[in-house]
Amino acid sequence: MHHSSIMAACIARGARASRTGRRQSSRLAFVALGSNVGDRAAQLCAAWRRVQRTLGPIVASSPLYDTAPQLVTEQPRFLNAVVAVKTSLPPLDALAKLKEAERAMGRQDRGRYGPREVDLDLLFLGDEAFEAPSLTVPHPRIGERDFVLRPLRACRRALSGDCELVDTFLKERWGGDFLGEDVDGEERRVWSALGTLAVAGAKTGVMGVLNCTPDSFSDGGLHFDIEAALRSAETMVAHGADYLDVGGESTRPGAVPPSLAEELDRVVPLVEKLRQFAVPVSVDTRRADVALAARTAGAAATNDVSGGAYDGSMLSTLAADEWQRGVVLMHMQGEPNTMNSLASYEDVVAEVSSELQERVRAALDTGIAPWRLVVDPGLGFAKNTEHNVALLRDLPRFKRALGGLPVLIGASRKRFLGELAGEPEASQRDAATAGACVAALPAADVVRVHDVRTCVQALRVADAVLR
Repeated sequence: MHHSSIMAACIARGARASRTGRRQSSRLAFVALGSNVGDRAAQLCAAWRRVQRTLGPIVASSPLYDTAPQLVTEQPRFLNAVVAVKTSLPPLDALAKLKEAERAMGRQDRGRYGPREVDLDLLFLGDEAFEAPSLTVPHPRIGERDFVLRPLRACRRALSGDCELVDTFLKERWGGDFLGEDVDGEERRVWSALGTLAVAGAKTGVMGVLNCTPDSFSDGGLHFDIEAALRSAETMVAHGADYLDVGGESTRPGAVPPSLAEELDRVVPLVEKLRQFAVPVSVDTRRADVALAARTAGAAATNDVSGGAYDGSMLSTLAADEWQRGVVLMHMQGEPNTMNSLASYEDVVAEVSSELQERVRAALDTGIAPWRLVVDPGLGFAKNTEHNVALLRDLPRFKRALGGLPVLIGASRKRFLGELAGEPEASQRDAATAGACVAALPAADVVRVHDVRTCVQALRVADAVLR
């Protein structure tokens, strides 16, 4: 069926659709988001929140796509995405909310196809067809725009059930494989949760560990002095670290948590001084007050080993940041003092995935955009050697279960590597760590390590072969 005949069928169906402007029962709206001015990812995350607040709950989101401009090509590249929203708003009210959001986010009028801070378009509204001078639904030019079709397909793939008109459009474009995987094209899937834009699947990022604690399991005390920490950070960056991760609380078994004031004193001054290296910084903390202070000091992300469950205000604190920065949600059972006694699973991959899905849903429901989320299966946290090996072996299944969110792996120097390699001394497990990092490819997007140089070299080779 050609695009024109699809539109004709939609308009004919509109004879039985409501044109009165009255609020209707809830149905799915598909909304396209785009930006090519300023911090594109931050603006799409802010737009995601506004759509959720004003139209209704977002039930599915596509990945972000970096796309070339069309029609007016002399302008910056766009970030594009599509979200599916449950809404009871009639078409013109939905359009009004989207235009109001554009204005609130500072969109400037640069012509019809010119650059824009944010662009929000209503693509579909249930199976309704609607025509008015200011709006036609379904959007009449979807079929001409791969930069909309590709994220639309990805968003639709995340939904179960029938979406008749959406499926009709996608079948016209891709035939019987209209919900297949992305193919190579001008559009590139990207993610930006840790403070820099990365092309999905292109390389493995390396995060260097800076534990500014006296009692971390393999490097306690090494970075307790801020000048020593800065020297280590400089070395890590020189060796190719993509990110730095600052921790002010040891989460090794038996560790005693520091006071809030002590954790703040350890973390915040170091984060402020790390700005000089121009590498994104995450802060490893379970406390919302530390996460907020660290963000104010310049941190690009919060790395929470409890998945946002330890501090009841963590997720709401992170969501309150209008432009939002990254959130790493890790899986852990219990507390550092009790987690080893909770290492019991029938299917560790399925159970860890399911429990992390709950934390992801909690983050989304609180208002954290999906493009700011990274998931971590929590190797070594309430898992024995068998469990850790199973997670590494079946990491692709874990990633699929989490909807393809970026995956961070933190295996560095952990006990299970010592058991596998026969190395009792944690500081001597860097070769074993590199082996675990390579084993995590290509599903792992970032690895968190103490020895950046060894890991970067191993991953450059592994990425060249496996990606």
